[in-house]
Amino acid sequence: MPIKATADKITQEIQQFRHPPVFPSNKEEQRNQQEAEDANTDAPTDNKFKGNKSKATSKSSGQAYQWEVMRSLGLSNSEIIKFCEASE
Repeated sequence: MPIKATADKITQEIQQFRHPPVFPSNKEEQRNQQEAEDANTDAPTDNKFKGNKSKATSKSSGQAYQWEVMRSLGLSNSEIIKFCEASE
Protein backbone atom coordinates (compact mmCIF):
# COMPACT_ATOMS: atom_id res chain seq x y z
CA MET A 1 0.00 0.00 0.00
CA PRO A 2 2.76 2.58 0.71
CA ILE A 3 4.20 2.03 -2.77
CA LYS A 4 0.76 2.51 -4.36
CA ALA A 5 0.23 5.68 -2.34
CA THR A 6 3.61 7.01 -3.48
CA ALA A 7 2.81 6.16 -7.10
CA ASP A 8 -0.53 7.96 -6.82
CA LYS A 9 1.08 11.05 -5.28
CA ILE A 10 3.75 11.24 -7.97
CA THR A 11 1.17 10.79 -10.74
CA GLN A 12 -0.96 13.56 -9.25
CA GLU A 13 2.04 15.90 -8.94
CA ILE A 14 2.98 15.28 -12.58
CA GLN A 15 -0.58 16.03 -13.70
CA GLN A 16 -0.68 19.20 -11.63
CA PHE A 17 2.89 20.52 -12.05
CA ARG A 18 4.18 18.80 -15.27
CA HIS A 19 7.28 16.65 -15.64
CA PRO A 20 9.70 17.50 -14.15
CA PRO A 21 7.47 19.38 -11.74
CA VAL A 22 7.79 23.08 -11.05
CA PHE A 23 6.36 23.56 -7.58
CA PRO A 24 5.06 26.88 -6.23
CA SER A 25 7.37 28.84 -3.95
CA ASN A 26 7.03 28.58 -0.17
CA LYS A 27 5.56 32.08 -0.01
CA GLU A 28 2.72 31.07 -2.33
CA GLU A 29 2.05 27.95 -0.28
CA GLN A 30 2.05 29.88 3.00
CA ARG A 31 -0.36 32.46 1.56
CA ASN A 32 -2.72 29.78 0.25
CA GLN A 33 -2.56 27.90 3.54
CA GLN A 34 -3.21 31.09 5.51
CA GLU A 35 -6.23 31.90 3.31
CA ALA A 36 -7.61 28.40 3.94
CA GLU A 37 -7.06 28.71 7.68
CA ASP A 38 -8.68 32.16 7.73
CA ALA A 39 -11.73 30.74 5.94
CA ASN A 40 -11.98 28.00 8.57
CA THR A 41 -11.70 30.40 11.51
CA ASP A 42 -14.50 32.70 10.37
CA ALA A 43 -17.10 30.40 11.88
CA PRO A 44 -17.58 30.73 15.65
CA THR A 45 -16.37 27.82 17.71
CA ASP A 46 -16.94 26.72 21.29
CA ASN A 47 -13.75 24.66 21.43
CA LYS A 48 -11.40 26.59 23.73
CA PHE A 49 -8.67 23.98 23.39
CA LYS A 50 -8.19 24.44 19.66
CA GLY A 51 -4.55 24.84 18.67
CA ASN A 52 -3.25 27.45 16.25
CA LYS A 53 -1.76 24.88 13.88
CA SER A 54 -3.67 22.56 11.64
CA LYS A 55 -2.89 18.86 11.78
CA ALA A 56 -1.25 19.02 8.35
CA THR A 57 0.94 21.95 9.42
CA SER A 58 2.00 20.13 12.55
CA LYS A 59 3.04 17.05 10.59
CA SER A 60 4.80 18.95 7.82
CA SER A 61 8.49 18.20 7.45
CA GLY A 62 9.16 21.06 5.06
CA GLN A 63 8.92 18.79 2.03
CA ALA A 64 5.36 19.13 0.87
CA TYR A 65 5.65 17.05 -2.29
CA GLN A 66 6.49 13.39 -2.81
CA TRP A 67 8.76 14.33 -5.72
CA GLU A 68 10.85 16.51 -3.36
CA VAL A 69 11.08 13.69 -0.83
CA MET A 70 12.37 11.31 -3.47
CA ARG A 71 14.84 13.89 -4.82
CA SER A 72 16.18 14.31 -1.27
CA LEU A 73 16.84 10.56 -1.25
CA GLY A 74 19.15 11.00 -4.24
CA LEU A 75 16.88 9.77 -7.02
CA SER A 76 17.03 11.44 -10.43
CA ASN A 77 13.95 12.72 -12.28
CA SER A 78 14.17 9.80 -14.73
CA GLU A 79 14.17 7.32 -11.82
CA ILE A 80 11.28 9.00 -10.02
CA ILE A 81 9.00 8.89 -13.06
CA LYS A 82 9.30 5.08 -13.00
CA PHE A 83 7.49 5.04 -9.64
CA CYS A 84 4.22 6.06 -11.34
CA GLU A 85 3.71 2.38 -12.08
CA ALA A 86 3.48 0.73 -8.66
CA SER A 87 3.47 -2.77 -10.13
CA GLU A 88 6.95 -2.55 -11.70
